Amino acid sequence: GDQGHLFVAFSGAGEMRTLLRFDVHTVIPKGAIVKEAKLMLTVDKTPSFKNNEISVHKITTKWYEGGSCCSTSGNGPAIVQGDASWTHARHDDIRWNNAGGDFVSNA
Repeated sequence: GDQGHLFVAFSGAGEMRTLLRFDVHTVIPKGAIVKEAKLMLTVDKTPSFKNNEISVHKITTKWYEGGSCCSTSGNGPAIVQGDASWTHARHDDIRWNNAGGDFVSNA
């Protein structure tokens, strides 16, 4: 969805990941070679852990967006039908093969 916050964290409560989709096929011609891409994000709140590294990975399983709306509390939104979650590519009928999502490990 069109939310103002992304949550990425690791805490005693567990790991939080964010999914981003880029609809590049409408702006990059078929057969074009992309040599470089940059993603710039602004950190709003700094986590308490020392390693603030965030990595980007290609998702290998189709995932879906439901109608949940993000909260600014840091807990993320409540999961609703159709959302991707830690266990589901689409809640609650399509599961990831791996908890946390299916992705290429070397970004």
